[in-house]
Amino acid sequence: MRKILVAAVITFIFLGVSSLALAEQGVTQNSIKIGIITDLTGPTSAWGEKEKVVGDMWAKEINSHGGIHGRKVELLWEDHGYRPDRALTAAKKLINFNKVFCLMGGQCTPTNIIASNYAAKHKIPWVFPVNSLKKDAVKVNKYIFNYMPLHEPATRALIDYAVNTWNVKKFGILYQHDNYGKGELANAEDQLAKYNLKPVAVENFKRGALDASAQLSRMKTAGCDVVNIIGSMNIAVSVLKEAQRKGWQPHFLSCISASNAKLPKLAGDAGNGMICPFWFNSPNADTDGMNRLRALLKKYHPNEKLSVTHIIMFPLFDGMQKALEWTGRDLTLANFLTTLETRFKGYENGITGPITYGPDDHVGAESVILAVIEDGKYKTITGFITPKK
Repeated sequence: MRKILVAAVITFIFLGVSSLALAEQGVTQNSIKIGIITDLTGPTSAWGEKEKVVGDMWAKEINSHGGIHGRKVELLWEDHGYRPDRALTAAKKLINFNKVFCLMGGQCTPTNIIASNYAAKHKIPWVFPVNSLKKDAVKVNKYIFNYMPLHEPATRALIDYAVNTWNVKKFGILYQHDNYGKGELANAEDQLAKYNLKPVAVENFKRGALDASAQLSRMKTAGCDVVNIIGSMNIAVSVLKEAQRKGWQPHFLSCISASNAKLPKLAGDAGNGMICPFWFNSPNADTDGMNRLRALLKKYHPNEKLSVTHIIMFPLFDGMQKALEWTGRDLTLANFLTTLETRFKGYENGITGPITYGPDDHVGAESVILAVIEDGKYKTITGFITPKK
């Protein structure tokens, strides 16, 4: 009898230790820990604050229905204040101290790059970051699954639209003189080459500059039919108003960085006709994703007006919900990664373009919507479009 009891105890201990060894970090029988590193106090905190609003109400709604496969979602928020060093510290805390299962969301490319590299090195997935990581960097990283379309497809789609709609030949490119601007300049030139075209004028400006009048004069002299502005909203507004002052009316193309809610109003009638790319649907769209977002906001924040930032952030959490639901109760790291790479095949959330992942492709959505500025407002002129390959 004693031998049987000892054997039973040993078996129990062995099974207990084995189950603990097999348990995934951040996953218990009743909960899932997910970390989010975003800007809550820095210069882009308006984005981070809305991300937290959306994330918290999403988690409340999920948990009010018993969680996902019986597990409540626990979101752990960290503030990077738009500082890469703080983002790295936050990643270390969430991974090594809080023991999260994965990281998700977060915004600002410089902070996301350093934190996501640390996470990937420690085999912790970072799902749906809001940034503009280079396409090749995203594609080859096993643990990073991008969410938003990168700047590249927007730049290329604008070139396609201009060539095919206006039948123009003389392109000018005015770009921000940093790695971001140089990268998009290369993308624009490469897309033009597909039509056997080259820009007739290429000018640049320093990041933060508010005046590009000299550059614009040279582009006018070069006879540009189209000017593609690659930079911030402020420089775009300055260029549009300077062109109006000069009495020059080429076609203007914006970029993802400049295309926000304030651009049409700040540009005034100088902005009329500018084509702008977006990677999300209209706030008035009657889609499942938009309807769910509006319902949640009304339920948890009835006095808060739906904003573009809410719209941008909601698909992060919708995608996480789908990934966890599709993975099932057996939530292991291997199963989670397999689900992301095999189940997201043109997944449509009703807000962004279709999201697709594969073993060699973690880019996510690669299509954009184009809109034109008319009388201080955006008017959508295309559905989701993908650039010419």
